[in-house]
Amino acid sequence: MVGMGVGPDAVTHRAGKRAKGTSLRSRPEVFPLHPDAPAPKVRPASRTECGLASEPMSYKIRPLLISDYEEVYRLWSQSEGMTLEDDDERDRIALYLKRNPGLCHVATVQGRIVGSVLCGHDGRRAVLRHLAVEKGHRKHGIGRALIAKVLAALREQGIRKCNIYVMDYNAAGLEFWRHAGARLVVYDWRTFQISVPASPASAPTLQA
Repeated sequence: MVGMGVGPDAVTHRAGKRAKGTSLRSRPEVFPLHPDAPAPKVRPASRTECGLASEPMSYKIRPLLISDYEEVYRLWSQSEGMTLEDDDERDRIALYLKRNPGLCHVATVQGRIVGSVLCGHDGRRAVLRHLAVEKGHRKHGIGRALIAKVLAALREQGIRKCNIYVMDYNAAGLEFWRHAGARLVVYDWRTFQISVPASPASAPTLQA
């Protein structure tokens, strides 16, 4: 088990309930979030909603550390609708965290990671990715609290918009973002990707 010490930026929350779903579109979708918009509301949940007999479940949000990698990767691997590639290997995530301080977080319950989010920006637009909450801890406001934490950090860094890319087959993801305050944007474009060569000798020849 990875050490889960809570740093000074940790925030303690009480669990809240998420709204139910609506109809889905049939194509990949982009959901921009606005850091200046009101933060998603997280209300205290009842003991029944939390499935507990006494006190409501409490959780903490703190910065994601590279020492958390194995635990968060396991969470991502168990999250339906999430695509993992070579960019999600440990060294790539370490570079991502270094480049985007204060924008990547985890949620913990009794020291164990149950939620995560990654976010980065290029100075004008942010992209939020890998928002995941363990199945047994969903519908308690953890995902919304992670979003609110990211949007607050983006606002402090002067970023006004944040995109989320959701595959059209990810029904749960589409449902969640519609109820999280994200606005659906449909673009008539396709994404092209070029791999950065490992060395000048291996650079591809691009046709004009």
